[in-house]
Amino acid sequence: MNYSGQRRYYLSVVLMLFSGLTLAQIYNKEIAAKLDVSFNDEFINIVASGENKTAIDQSLRYVMSGFVQMDDGSSVKEDKEERFVLSAGEKRNLNSITLPRRDERRKIILLLIYDENDKIVGKDRVVFFGDDQNDPDLFKFETEEVKNEQELNDEPDGIVLTGLVIENTKTRPARDFYREYYANYLRKNVNSEFIITIEELLALGTNTKVEVKVGETLVWQFFVNPRSDYIKEMADIALSRTIRYLQQQKRDQNNIKKY
Repeated sequence: MNYSGQRRYYLSVVLMLFSGLTLAQIYNKEIAAKLDVSFNDEFINIVASGENKTAIDQSLRYVMSGFVQMDDGSSVKEDKEERFVLSAGEKRNLNSITLPRRDERRKIILLLIYDENDKIVGKDRVVFFGDDQNDPDLFKFETEEVKNEQELNDEPDGIVLTGLVIENTKTRPARDFYREYYANYLRKNVNSEFIITIEELLALGTNTKVEVKVGETLVWQFFVNPRSDYIKEMADIALSRTIRYLQQQKRDQNNIKKY
């Protein structure tokens, strides 16, 4: 290999390593999201809080989502969302949710806090496994493991949350798209390590458009049309683009590890 070829080779390796490092994100460092769980005889209570660890006031938005896994493998999701301001050093309860203790279905409660640029800066989740058939009162649950900064740097996405598809739609056609997309997502066992967001936004005039993001990357967008065949086609394309993006990310990670 000549000098010019060697130079291009080492430059490509450095660029791949740099791109891999830029994917890493540390959550809960400046703005911390926390879900606190308590039990009584009948209910499970979860309180969501946010803490500003910086010396300046922060304008933020939180989304608290509850996912319930149904018997057919599908899931039902409910969101609570609000904008808020945290003063420097302030910790505040944001919202709460109560679950029946004897409900044996698997549940995920997810708290995401976004900054004023709509980037995720804090997150936490609890997972409830209602899988004890002999005694539903022995309701198991797990929380996100607290990790130090070095451990977070060693992971591709800080705290790993797999298989989550978050919906923020306003119209019925957009909700139909989400259902079609998510049904195909489950059927093909995609289980993305990135959070997938389906969001409906105002577009030209009174039109709206739907954006599909994998992590922070936009993989597909389209103007909303109520025709069922159009919705199905958009869901198929969006899932195909999602899978292609995830496969590319996996190849890139393997290349980085190889070098």
